[in-house]
Amino acid sequence: MSMTERSPLGTTEVFEAAAFRVSRVVRRLLAEHPGLPLKEIRPSARADGFGGTRSAQVELDPREVDGVRAWAEALGAEVQVKFYDTTAGCPAFESHKATVEVDGVEVEIACTRSLSDDEAQTWRTGQDLANAGEPGGQSGGAR
Repeated sequence: MSMTERSPLGTTEVFEAAAFRVSRVVRRLLAEHPGLPLKEIRPSARADGFGGTRSAQVELDPREVDGVRAWAEALGAEVQVKFYDTTAGCPAFESHKATVEVDGVEVEIACTRSLSDDEAQTWRTGQDLANAGEPGGQSGGAR
């Protein structure tokens, strides 16, 4: 076994440690913030036997934009909002996401919201105006 490889048991132990951290953080967050909206959690832990790469993550899904904001405020994170235009027949949508590390676990709070036709058109108009104002830019840039 090379110096960068880990034994199968060692990889399992790294994974177990990451999974345990995720579980502890989730239990702590639920205990400390029982009033915050939460519809689903998606915990994950990963260990790579070659070099020991590991990750411990949990995604909190409140299914509402206001829920993302409430969790972000409680955890001291900043909400990032991105707009996405989609192909014909599918509604445009916005993504609300905040990420913060809690006790070595990456906690991501996220949800999406479909835009009404009016909201999507307002966003597209703003994009067209912004693209028209860029040097060498043209209306109708990437969305």
